[in-house]
Amino acid sequence: MQKKKMRILSAALLLAVFMVVTACSSNRSQEAKEDRTEGIRAMAQGSYGKAQDLFEQALEKSSDPKTSSGLDNYYYKAIAQFNSGDEDGAIATYSELIKADAKNADAHFLRGNVYLSKQDAGSAETDFGQALQIDPSDLSRRICIYESYRKYGQEEKGKDQLQYVLDHEGEDYLNGAKAKDYLGQSDEAVSDYQAAVRTGKNEAYRPLIALLDRQQKREEADAALEEYKQKKLSGEDYHNIVGIQLDRAAYEDARSDVDRALELKGLKEGEKRKLLADQVACLEHLRKYDEAKTRAEAYLKLYPTDGQMIRELKLIEYAQMPVQE
Repeated sequence: MQKKKMRILSAALLLAVFMVVTACSSNRSQEAKEDRTEGIRAMAQGSYGKAQDLFEQALEKSSDPKTSSGLDNYYYKAIAQFNSGDEDGAIATYSELIKADAKNADAHFLRGNVYLSKQDAGSAETDFGQALQIDPSDLSRRICIYESYRKYGQEEKGKDQLQYVLDHEGEDYLNGAKAKDYLGQSDEAVSDYQAAVRTGKNEAYRPLIALLDRQQKREEADAALEEYKQKKLSGEDYHNIVGIQLDRAAYEDARSDVDRALELKGLKEGEKRKLLADQVACLEHLRKYDEAKTRAEAYLKLYPTDGQMIRELKLIEYAQMPVQE
């Protein structure tokens, strides 16, 4: 009887310890999230040193790269380091992620970009190669690598990636179209974008219409947009359409589309978030800064860690300032 009682007490004690540990872990996770949120705010305001300190604090509480929280802390720290000019620090942070998970293709790709920024083309090429080895079939990664080389003035080196896409595109018409678009093969790119649309890739409409506009084929571009609008549209589709309208400086049409989209029933949270951000962008372009500020502030109450919207709010407030004569 005594032994049975001891077992019951031991079980109760283990449960109590587990509850305390869980509570502590939960508290530290919440504290890490708060530090990360403040870090994002600091970074959005250009205070990169402060942001690094806050992300470091977050990592002290949540540093396991196998958790989404820990992974985010590493990524944000590296971004703050890079933006502050501490490229070596950013490389070290990405290296920690790679040490923890050698198959983290994103960390290899991002570290490769930092090496390109440092004009260390050899190390960049090694990292890009590692990222591609992890998933050789990812043609979109090759497009991104080309864009990185182009960004840092090494476009010719990046064209090897575009050629690889052309040689292996198969029925991946969207990435094939992007490669042809970058290579100046405009008519072939249009055909591939249209083929991508026919296979259900609605996201191909935006680059298709942009290319037709660049070719000054306005009627064809208008017809493609109208074709898109006649489909059964999701919130993501409306986000794409609003983007097309903003690209074309059709700001009133963009606002009408985003307002219509926000009335849809059953919007996914991610779709709603994008559309609310689109709404702010439309109002900014229309120079309705008071309403844009109100919408931006409401957005940040829902999504307080959105660094881009924090920056947009600052820009809106700046636009509201009276012009000095």
